[in-house]
Amino acid sequence: MKAFTTFLISASLTLAPVSAIIGGQIVPPGSKGYTVGIRTTVDANSPDDFSFCAGALITTNYVLTTASCTTSRKPNYVSVGAHYINGAEDGEEIMVSSVTTHPKFNPETYANDFALLKLSKASQHQPINLPDSNGSDIQSGMWATTIGWGSTSNSPTATSSEELQSVQQQVITNAACLKALDLSTLDTSQFCAGGEKDKSPCDGDSGDPFVKEKAKGDDDDVLIGLVTGSTCGVEGLPSIYARVPSAALWIKTVTKMA
Repeated sequence: MKAFTTFLISASLTLAPVSAIIGGQIVPPGSKGYTVGIRTTVDANSPDDFSFCAGALITTNYVLTTASCTTSRKPNYVSVGAHYINGAEDGEEIMVSSVTTHPKFNPETYANDFALLKLSKASQHQPINLPDSNGSDIQSGMWATTIGWGSTSNSPTATSSEELQSVQQQVITNAACLKALDLSTLDTSQFCAGGEKDKSPCDGDSGDPFVKEKAKGDDDDVLIGLVTGSTCGVEGLPSIYARVPSAALWIKTVTKMA
């Protein structure tokens, strides 16, 4: 997958589009059904029969993911509500009919890293709630949950988890993020979370939902971010997330949401 080459030059690290969650735990089967695996094929005999990126079901007909995910490989299908990475044992496998990339997506800085996948038919799963457009759902110091498929190690030989995983990440201030990653600026469409050792999304996890959980199980979960880059559990180095509220008007325009 294409690597970020602009973010962590001074730290001698590559911040890459990320399908591995390090230090996470298995999500109970049947929960977080709005989590979507993005796939090139649903052919069980193909070596590509797995989810290479993730996203979130935001209406019954649309999935929100990262633009960096859709430019790395062709997103032909999605698995909605699947617990297993191949999507065949549970969940729905639905063809993608069109892809709309955010008009201000910058492939160099990964600003406005958003894409909408229109599904060929409506999903039967319940979409996740979108955040308030004013950004009030994202506060420094709050904890939220990254959800996706992946390994529990940043070893070069590690493979993605067969089962859906989650990991808690704490949102940090932009100032703290800039200092930690030695960046000069952070786009308004981005924010940072994490930095704990061995607790992070990692290589291949682009598009993983970053979710604010409340008190009613999945019903009142709120999608506040999408994984756009990570340093794979390196202590003191946070992950970067696409800030969903910043794309609220564009999402409503494309999906024709009220």
